[in-house]
Amino acid sequence: MRRPIISIGRFLKPFAVKGEIKFEPYYPDQLSHKDIKPGFTGVAESAEADDPFNSGKKIKITASRQMNRFWMFRFAEYNSPEEVSELTNLDLWVERSSLPSLSNDQYLDADLIDCSVFDEEGKELGVIYDVIITGANDVWEVHAKDGKEIMIPVIDEVVLSVDIDEGKITVRLLDGLLE
Repeated sequence: MRRPIISIGRFLKPFAVKGEIKFEPYYPDQLSHKDIKPGFTGVAESAEADDPFNSGKKIKITASRQMNRFWMFRFAEYNSPEEVSELTNLDLWVERSSLPSLSNDQYLDADLIDCSVFDEEGKELGVIYDVIITGANDVWEVHAKDGKEIMIPVIDEVVLSVDIDEGKITVRLLDGLLE
């Protein structure tokens, strides 16, 4: 389900002497540092925040660049490593409307949280609680109604359809997947 406010990554540590900070993007395949142009605003707050836009620290990005798999940001509010260090380990929360649109078949991992998962026969298996990035393929952590945890590998043989707008995902259960 597409949320109006999402976290797009986590601030790591200050870099250099002018208040730049290293940033780990959560969606490097769907978003680029170029999508975060000067003037872009967001909120720095913990990943667990219930209402980050009311409790977090408002920030305005003045520059962004990529360095390997990380992004580097500068802000109007910070001019030194000491000042920007208060953002370390906080998430960058943004309004989804400020991000580029994704095509209908694209979605962010955050969109999957709370989607219902069904098998091919239409039986509800549970709700996606987390997305685990493993390197080979992602794994969806599904909480079943009976309290069990189901790990669904995100591979073509298993995932049959994803409808983010409806909050419904259909999967094919391979032998041993529910054991």
